Amino acid sequence: MTEAKTMPLLREGSNGPAVGYLQYLLVSYGIDIGQGGIDGIFDQYTMNAVMKFQEQRNAVPDINPGQLEVNGVVDSRTWNALGNNFCRTCRESANNEDVDPAVVKGYTELPVLKRGDSGEAVKFLQQILLGYEDISRFNDYKFYTEYETGYGEYTAEAVKTFQSYVGIEIDGVVGPLTWINLFLGAYERCNRTVG
Repeated sequence: MTEAKTMPLLREGSNGPAVGYLQYLLVSYGIDIGQGGIDGIFDQYTMNAVMKFQEQRNAVPDINPGQLEVNGVVDSRTWNALGNNFCRTCRESANNEDVDPAVVKGYTELPVLKRGDSGEAVKFLQQILLGYEDISRFNDYKFYTEYETGYGEYTAEAVKTFQSYVGIEIDGVVGPLTWINLFLGAYERCNRTVG
């Protein structure tokens, strides 16, 4: 049975691993998230960074699906935009210092995803996986997704390939350890800190 999974709603005052993941993505876009850095705390700096992302994304002509509300709230449309644009637009960060991943280790507020799931969280996962296609060390792997149909055979194989590459349990389930490796890899890739 298919279960629709959603991404968490984040706004000023939110805290925890999901905010840390959001901050990784914002840094990957080259957006300064303020003096706190990647700390899992959705403060005024993070809200301003989200608004800057929303404004930049709205400046792209003919973007689908339409304009984002520039309000500093990370709803399903903003998560979708963060994931959808990631594989095309990430660039060297304004904050290129080492990041302590401890803020997002151990557990996650992001949903556990497995074969048969659907919904916006699955699409977000697929978008992040697509961001790995052009990394030279991944040339031998191809990530396929079922973007419109959910977490099927090809998404499961893409997840297993990724898990194999980073050396974690190969089960095709996207839990806390897979999420953190996906986000850490995204951060490193966009900051040109890995070979």
